[in-house]
Amino acid sequence: QPQIKRKQVPHQNIIMTGHSLGGFVAEVLGVRFNLKVISFDSPGSKDHLMYYYKYTEEQLEKADVLVYMSLINPINTLYNQTGHVVQIQPDYSKVDFKQFKSGALV
Repeated sequence: QPQIKRKQVPHQNIIMTGHSLGGFVAEVLGVRFNLKVISFDSPGSKDHLMYYYKYTEEQLEKADVLVYMSLINPINTLYNQTGHVVQIQPDYSKVDFKQFKSGALV
């Protein structure tokens, strides 16, 4: 397993983070380098880590990975998730969707 030379980054806590594909990359690098990871709506990295890097399910359950998933969608359920998954359900009742047009504020 690759190691980060801590003396290159003295007195720093490194946390990998990312959203969607960036979350996947953060999870893979975080597990490989034994770093804390917080990802959002990742497509899931567990299958990739087990197949390509030969991690066991037990190792990945212990990984310091926290995945926040919004509403279930085709991206965040593409593959199995690594680490601890927290499903959040946004409260859209106070959002005025009339102010959005094609994804941009009007």
